[in-house]
Amino acid sequence: MKNIIDYRNGAGGNTILAHILFACNKVDTSFDTITNPKDGHGNVHRISKYNKTNLDAQHYNESYFDECNIVLEIKTHDWSELLRTKFSHDKFHQAYPTVENYQTFFNLEFNNFDNAWQEFYANYKDPTWPVCESYADVTLLPKFIQEEISSVYQPATNKVTKDNLVELLQKSYSDQLQYCQETHRTPLNESKIYELGEYYFDQNFDKLKEVAELLGWSWDKAQSDTFYSWVLKMNKSYLIWLDQMKEQCYNNTNKFTLDWEVAFLNAIKEHIGEDSGKTI
Repeated sequence: MKNIIDYRNGAGGNTILAHILFACNKVDTSFDTITNPKDGHGNVHRISKYNKTNLDAQHYNESYFDECNIVLEIKTHDWSELLRTKFSHDKFHQAYPTVENYQTFFNLEFNNFDNAWQEFYANYKDPTWPVCESYADVTLLPKFIQEEISSVYQPATNKVTKDNLVELLQKSYSDQLQYCQETHRTPLNESKIYELGEYYFDQNFDKLKEVAELLGWSWDKAQSDTFYSWVLKMNKSYLIWLDQMKEQCYNNTNKFTLDWEVAFLNAIKEHIGEDSGKTI
């Protein structure tokens, strides 16, 4: 049965797989052969070409393919989720969300507008007005109520434009952060959870060593340290960018110009509040 490291797009599954393989001397090649120097993104998907073991990295939680043994789940939340998103945009999509391509990244066809409508109607309506659970049923209300509502209520839209892209992306990123917060401590079956922040922020490889031990492999600390130094070098620009995003959050400023960066910064400020800069 295949042993799997489960990860979401951008969460570094192949990097962590490669780290274990190199640290345990299970691949016979140089670091540079597992990446494409031309793309400049530090993508290590080429590790699959040199991996002859029973350990692999896959998007199991997203696709549920053949039966396998999940030995590690890479999870993210808060700042590590932002880093994962940056990796995903740069290394996989090699693009950022715009009005023209947003459907590549998200389904922004927001259909759950009834909650907003119900909250508005409950707070605004006269006690004598009839029940109206959905904005689609407004046309069933008496004419005078329809006219009053049309003068005070602006229904939400699912049409993405330059004017509302940041707002809709912020909603998507907020939902994304909330999902991660709710699930980042919940494993599939009895697999071990490894937070991406443990790798990039804490430099804690204990759970990687445990995977190696489970497989009966010996861990070479010197080789592990050498590989990790190479990973930091390859991803230096991303970690600098993340520090800049944190600084913006600490100082309650926003000097980034890309729509997705503005949207995510707004979302993470909203998600983790005034102490956001102190939270990893």
